[in-house]
Amino acid sequence: MPKVEQLQQSPEQQQQPQQQQRCDYDYDDFTYIPNMVFKSMGYDFLSGSKPLWQHLLLSAYFGLGFVINCYISYYMILRILQWDTLSGNPKLIMRYAIMVFVMLNSDVKFFAFVAYRRRLRLLNSALKRLHKMGKDDTFQFIRAYPMELGFSTKTLSGYVIATIVESAFSLLTMNVNLGTDLWLVCLSTQISMHFDHVAKKLNQYNPSNGNEQENHQFVIDLVNEHQLIFSLHKELNHLFGVLLAYNLFSTASSLCCVALYTIVQGLNLEGLSYLLFFFTTAAQFYVVCHSGQILIDSSNSIAAAAYKQNWYDSATSYKKSLLLILMRAQKPAELSARGIIIISLDTFTILINITFRFFAVVRTVLAK
Repeated sequence: MPKVEQLQQSPEQQQQPQQQQRCDYDYDDFTYIPNMVFKSMGYDFLSGSKPLWQHLLLSAYFGLGFVINCYISYYMILRILQWDTLSGNPKLIMRYAIMVFVMLNSDVKFFAFVAYRRRLRLLNSALKRLHKMGKDDTFQFIRAYPMELGFSTKTLSGYVIATIVESAFSLLTMNVNLGTDLWLVCLSTQISMHFDHVAKKLNQYNPSNGNEQENHQFVIDLVNEHQLIFSLHKELNHLFGVLLAYNLFSTASSLCCVALYTIVQGLNLEGLSYLLFFFTTAAQFYVVCHSGQILIDSSNSIAAAAYKQNWYDSATSYKKSLLLILMRAQKPAELSARGIIIISLDTFTILINITFRFFAVVRTVLAK
């Protein structure tokens, strides 16, 4: 597999004035938000340098959040197993179902993220190095939970403790849920930007018959960079493939449960709050799907750039090399949920259609 260090600038780029050899932003600025989302729950994914007391404080905070997460999860599962507390109450069942899907979604994402932590760091470092090599151009770029806990929440002190515990649980759950998606979008967008960068260089290059050596070197550098980006895309798919498949399933389940709960509950204050949750969940998945669509479009742009180039003025050897790039670009880079489905805007449309069909069917059944 080609290394980042093998990427070279074209002769035209090497001749550009030094003041133009800069990028509008630093790579760390790009990853700041997803990194801070995880830091806000005490988990320093990138393990940046910090004093010992900060490391201990973050570890203690994360440990406390993890214990609280296990505590809330235990009672949530316990109350479900004690079915007599839920039997005959469809509204309560739907509330539990929504919470369980959200909790499982966050837990699966977090444990998978931790399991792949080392490889995600390597992927992030590779993209950071690639970003530095690409500086010759500017990229375009009343209680939250219904179950009873292990103590009385009917007193003032119990209510305050329960609120704190549930707030900490919500913070951990939602930050993991959002943080993993943000890292996926961040890394996917970086890869898309490099595809656009390759397409732009290919589109702007003017080959000529009298410059065969320069044309040959340009193609070698471009193919190496193209292969490197595809290898990073393959690693991204491997790391996030299972999460994408599960995310698709859990999002569809959550949206259907919210739709059913809204029908049963009616358009009161609580029903409206769950309706808002429906739209925020759908919006979060839309961002992931939009990122997948951008990746597909960016990788396809290389084939279009190769076709539009002035290749007819070049030597036969250059045309053959360009043909190889065209053939490789015929299969676009995609965010794939382990081959189950391609994550794109079409996927989001399918998901929303399924949800509203489910909503219509349930509403018709309940009306009878």
